[in-house]
Amino acid sequence: MIRLEFGLELDEMTPYLSWSEVRARGDEIRAAFARLLSSPRVAARPTSRQWAFLRACFERLMDPSAEEVSMEPRKAAQYRLEVEKRLRRYYRSAGPALAFVFLLADRGSAVRQDLVGEDYPSSSGYVLLVSHARPEVVAAPSELELREYLVRLVEDAARAEFAAYVSTPEVSLSSLDGIFVHDGPAYRRIRNVVEQHARRGWTIRYPEYNPSTMRVLSVRVGDVSETQATVFTEEYWYLRWWSEVEARYAYVYNETNRQRYILTRVDSRWLVDTNVYPPPRNAAAARKPKDEVRR
Repeated sequence: MIRLEFGLELDEMTPYLSWSEVRARGDEIRAAFARLLSSPRVAARPTSRQWAFLRACFERLMDPSAEEVSMEPRKAAQYRLEVEKRLRRYYRSAGPALAFVFLLADRGSAVRQDLVGEDYPSSSGYVLLVSHARPEVVAAPSELELREYLVRLVEDAARAEFAAYVSTPEVSLSSLDGIFVHDGPAYRRIRNVVEQHARRGWTIRYPEYNPSTMRVLSVRVGDVSETQATVFTEEYWYLRWWSEVEARYAYVYNETNRQRYILTRVDSRWLVDTNVYPPPRNAAAARKPKDEVRR
């Protein structure tokens, strides 16, 4: 067996794909790469420079006629390390079953180890390697790694919820994909809040100086079984909802509260099923619309 630095174990007969194999399976690999970078657990800020560098390396791999990225070796090495750190966490987690694994590697080292041929496309001295990754060969995380992963998952869930609110007055729940159980209690609650506020023409994107924000102040992992986990948080949410119809702030949610997340394991993936927290306590939030909403 070959043990990769990401905690994956691959059969010795499962090498990195050759360039011709990558091109032959281009549609599948493009779809897998798009899913990878759409996950907040991987690229919380997908427009950051390290992810732009990774995308450029990917486009160069898929289309050798694409312009090669050229940058200072120091910057390229820095971006590569930042990408590697994030991908290592993702691949070692108890996350979704993977079709392909991506790895940025120094071109010279990859050629010397016969991982790629001389004709394999590169950018700024790095090549993007692709290998198969079957769900059953992903190494099971240790208890400590699992608990660290659950902490990150809940933090990502809070950020994904906030991103869904930022989408209003449009309705976009794509930030919840891969983090929440689709149509589970937590997902439905967020969807209801987004839809209600969208119907009212409420948003936290405007005006330009809208101070809405959220922070996860603390996280504690409780009981963990094979299929369910409980995570407790303390969170601060400040949502100042602006009415585009009335051209004024119509509702303010300003709360620091303790929350309980129930996570469930579905097809080898940990997802948020339920998020329990108390109703608003302060006076401003109590003057809420007739329809019950939490945020």
